[in-house]
Amino acid sequence: MENVLSRCVVLGSILLVIGCGGSSTDVNTDNPIQIESQPGDQFIGLGGTAVFSVEASQAEDEELSYQWSRDDEEISGATERNYSFSNITLDDDGATFSVRVQNASGNVAQSQEATLTVSTGTFSYGIDLGEARWNHTATILDDGNVLVAGGRTPNLAIGFGATEPMNRAEIWDQSTNAFVAVGSLMVHARSGHRATKLSDGDVILCGDWVPSLAAANSSCEVFDAGSSTFAATAETMLSPRAGHTQSLLDDGNLLVVGGRAESSALASPSAEIYRPTTSSFHPTVGSMNTARTEHTIERLADGRFIVIGGRSLDTAPLDTLEIYDPATDSFALAPFNLAASRYAHESVTLSDGNILIVGGWTTSTEVAEREYAMSLEVIDPNTWETVAMLSLSSPFINHQVLLTANGDVLISGVPLPEGSDASALVYDHVSRQIAPTAEQMRHSRTYHTAIPRDDGSIFLIGGLSSLVFNMIASSLQSTEIYSDQ
Repeated sequence: MENVLSRCVVLGSILLVIGCGGSSTDVNTDNPIQIESQPGDQFIGLGGTAVFSVEASQAEDEELSYQWSRDDEEISGATERNYSFSNITLDDDGATFSVRVQNASGNVAQSQEATLTVSTGTFSYGIDLGEARWNHTATILDDGNVLVAGGRTPNLAIGFGATEPMNRAEIWDQSTNAFVAVGSLMVHARSGHRATKLSDGDVILCGDWVPSLAAANSSCEVFDAGSSTFAATAETMLSPRAGHTQSLLDDGNLLVVGGRAESSALASPSAEIYRPTTSSFHPTVGSMNTARTEHTIERLADGRFIVIGGRSLDTAPLDTLEIYDPATDSFALAPFNLAASRYAHESVTLSDGNILIVGGWTTSTEVAEREYAMSLEVIDPNTWETVAMLSLSSPFINHQVLLTANGDVLISGVPLPEGSDASALVYDHVSRQIAPTAEQMRHSRTYHTAIPRDDGSIFLIGGLSSLVFNMIASSLQSTEIYSDQ
């Protein structure tokens, strides 16, 4: 390569320097840097640690140097491939991080920016229920008030038998922020039942498990929102059910799927349709391919429904999914399996149409051999792919998952005996990561309910709390409000 001598030219008082310094240090264009893995967005809880990393490659093996920046300002001493910092605060929320990579030949590559989002959700006490209850249902009525029905009220003595369900309901009046007892008793005492608001604004409650009979219930009743009274449906379900699901169809009818039937150890593969206009039940044209209970169900964008996981009680937990098509009134196995078999999990449809599936039991249905499903997964029902699979630091059983106002998901409800843990998680739908809420719940709670409120907050109602001497679980009368605003 030809040497280029320094040429210094004085123009008046201006010194023009061209090529000063002897031979050139031209960039070696034959050894460019390619960033193979960009720094990723991070979603971290308060006090946590964020780790940003980059992967870069080059044709020739030269030493690479790194310089990280925060909000476009270089960070002193941040000159490694990975950059991390701890004790995250709310001041770090929204900060952006990038890295410049350079080799000995002078080639430079600049990474994309990664954003740090800090979990900011907090909890505050709400108004107390009229009476403590757990394993109840909570349904938003057309006027914005909330029907809280059934459940169990005594404390639960672990290992000393189950408490019986209750036949009382109350309504949270949003205008007065108070719970008011419903004057009409429920037709049947229920716990672990399902409740669905119908197209006319009334609420149908079906099934439950009666501990004293070791049997499921086939009865249903309708809460008349206008008169605040309960009345039995003209017909009972075709099969007793507990651990089933209920879904409102576009035509106003109700789809009832699976569940545990009577005192047998077997789940049911059957499904039925409730027609509110005639208060009658009718079997679907086709049953599920697999009997299942303690599954979940989600509505797809095209009006079909996806039944997720569950167990048959005589087999291991299921990793299969089935699609119910209202047009044919039948079920078909999905061409996809969950990454982890699970039952007693929860699921929710995200704003992009993907489905988040959280927690539950896995491995075995034998009580002594049960293992928690310590993971959550996100599936894409359009491409039948698992788009995220994350580990959970705590188990979640008898929990709640609910979309927040910004499209994230609140996960609440650590099971007993771990129920002394009042932690809750948030799934960030942008980064597909989870982090603890900024504050713990005011009470540890499981078997509670969670509903969205008009102001974007989430209302957590009742449940069971921490164990006393590892034997007595406290039934909760309290409520609390989660806000990430």
